[in-house]
Amino acid sequence: MKDLIMLVEDLSFTRIQLKNILKSGGFENICEAADAKTALLLAKERRPRLVVLDITLPDREDLSLIGELKSIDPEIEIVICSATSQQVVIDQAMKLGIRKFFTKPVDAAELQAIAEKIIR
Repeated sequence: MKDLIMLVEDLSFTRIQLKNILKSGGFENICEAADAKTALLLAKERRPRLVVLDITLPDREDLSLIGELKSIDPEIEIVICSATSQQVVIDQAMKLGIRKFFTKPVDAAELQAIAEKIIR
């Protein structure tokens, strides 16, 4: 879907926070996944335009999900929200084609701005 945002985050509290940030920015079409398996199923079924991704998930703790999501839809935009601030991880993620890397806690205005550029 052209305006669908998918949140991929295992912590429900953080998913709620991200969803509230996006909703307060006027984004209503949001789906959620708590693990990589569900994220891949939703990506195939719903075709989100933007994925807000945590890279530390119960069933995946690396950057491989980026490539798998891109193989489903090469036009998908991915933004990472992670607790890690290791430059090597950030650099690897950027090389894989993500749009932005946010270190948690996420700045609400920045997340809304990047969603605005991608969705609208």
